[in-house]
This record gives sequence, structure tokens and C-alpha cells, in this order.
Amino acid sequence: MEPLKLQEIFDELQKDITSPELVQDNKQIFIHKEDVYRIAMPNQKALSDANKLRNQIFVKLLREKDEDGKLKNVVLKTLIEDLKLSNIDIEAMQAEADKLEEELVQVYLSLAKKKDSEQTQIEKLKIQLEDIKQERLKIIIEKAGYLAPAIENQAQEEYYRCLTAVCTEKYSEEKVKEETIEKWSKVWTSFEEYQKEESTLHYIALGNLTELLLNM
Repeated sequence: MEPLKLQEIFDELQKDITSPELVQDNKQIFIHKEDVYRIAMPNQKALSDANKLRNQIFVKLLREKDEDGKLKNVVLKTLIEDLKLSNIDIEAMQAEADKLEEELVQVYLSLAKKKDSEQTQIEKLKIQLEDIKQERLKIIIEKAGYLAPAIENQAQEEYYRCLTAVCTEKYSEEKVKEETIEKWSKVWTSFEEYQKEESTLHYIALGNLTELLLNM
């Protein structure tokens, strides 16, 4: 499968993460292509395994050298400095994202003060909210794209992928003597199987896991 471009990933995340979802008992339920999935909070073993993988990758990337014996990879601080020399100001991008977040809060406060009878104003505020969210998300995704090569981010990405592989479950029902049995089964039996996934499911699951961890 040809790797998805960043904008395609963004579109897929927007389409599926905005599907009906619930958070129950430290589990986030989401819908993808009409199937029901959930992300469960990782247990201590999963966290330990993922942390071990992150550390291994960090050290490996830190030590990697090219044919001339020079380090191949870059740490986050150096990358930000190099980007600024190329007129890509990561700090300015973050400041803009923070400003938009403050605007979001103000619009939410305005929305909360509206009465049910003020439907026209309510709809306008909802549209404004969505516009600000989209603008902020695009900045965040652009920033993440620039910072992706940093060793810290590469290692952290594998950390989240490892957790996603073991924490994603799919819902199914089974008939047993006219009784419906609800089942949750792991989507991937191993991290290696997760890495071979060819649909966009692993992107969607990864997005839901990070959202769950941030909200808990």
C-alpha cells in the first residue's frame, strides 16, 4: 500500500474521529467503516513494554552514523534551531495555536451564555468553533510534520504505536442458544501485525489512543 500523505491522514482522522464516540470506564469507543472499536487504557505491562521500545529506539537513533562517521539523526532542540534558519519558526507556530485555543475558549463561553431561543446566533457560533478548530488542527499537524524527524518524536511515535497495537479491540456479537453474547477481541495479535495494517484503521486507533491518554 502506498504511504498516505499527511493531508490524507488528516482527512481520515477528521472523518472517523468525529464519528459518535464514548468514553466509558477508561475506554474510548469509536466507529470506523461501520464497525465498532474501543481503545482501552494500557496496563502496567503494556506501558513498560512500550517505554522499553521507546528507549531502545531513542538510543539506536542517537548512535546511528552515516558512511562518513557523522551522526545521521537530529535531536529536537537542534532541529528547531535549524528550521528557524530556514524561516520555519516552530515557536511562532505554537504561539498561533495557543492563540487559537484561547479564541476557542471565548467562543465556548459565548455559546454557553446563549438561550435556546437564539438559534441563529448559536449556529453562527458553532460554525465559528469549527473554523477555529480546523485552523488550529492544521497548524498542529504542520508543526508535527516539521518536527517528525527529531529523535525524541520518532521514539515517542513508536511508543504510542506499540500501545495502540495492544489496546485496540473490535466489537462483535455471537449467538449461543438464542442468546446474544457481546465480545471484544484484540484487532492485532502483535506489534508486528499492527505494522502490517494496510487500512487507515491504525491511524484512527492511534488518534483515539492519544486523545484518551490526554483526557484521562
